[in-house]
Amino acid sequence: MVNYRKTESWRLHWGALLGGAVIAVSIGWLGELVGGLFMLFQPGESSVWGWIGGLLTVVFWAGAAFVGGFVASRSADRHTRAGGMVYGAVVWGLMGAFGALLFALLGGTVGLLAGGTAGAARLSLGIGILALLASAAGAVMGGLAGQTEALQTLAEEEEEEERPGRGTPRIGKPPEQPPREPPTPIH
Repeated sequence: MVNYRKTESWRLHWGALLGGAVIAVSIGWLGELVGGLFMLFQPGESSVWGWIGGLLTVVFWAGAAFVGGFVASRSADRHTRAGGMVYGAVVWGLMGAFGALLFALLGGTVGLLAGGTAGAARLSLGIGILALLASAAGAVMGGLAGQTEALQTLAEEEEEEERPGRGTPRIGKPPEQPPREPPTPIH
């Protein structure tokens, strides 16, 4: 017979996921605008400013995904690394969907509009693919980091509970305490 109390539930906490995705998309589009600003300094496919803007865009999207995965993972009541990584991956998926929607609504990125040439379009597409891959890794690592920190905090709290009080000798056996439940999720 399976003990269902010890198995982890894979129900997703959508409030945590949407919060992480909104934060990630906001930071990512800030990076998109900063990168686009650099691309406007000297438009063209082989412009140094275009490459700097593109790399800034990739870094911003990867950092945004990390922060989004971290926030979602910490806001949910997952206490395993696998659960944190799943939350990071789902945030990345939501972030991609929101990003595609914004891209379609706004008519493309600033860098794509700035150059106007086929080379500039190729540069923007390449930067977009790099940003997509970097943000996937960032989101999963953010979810993992969120749970690693949570697991360390829980271990430190449990260790602190096991230590005797400060300077006061204990007489007899300490009173029994009920087992602590994990913190409630933020929705």
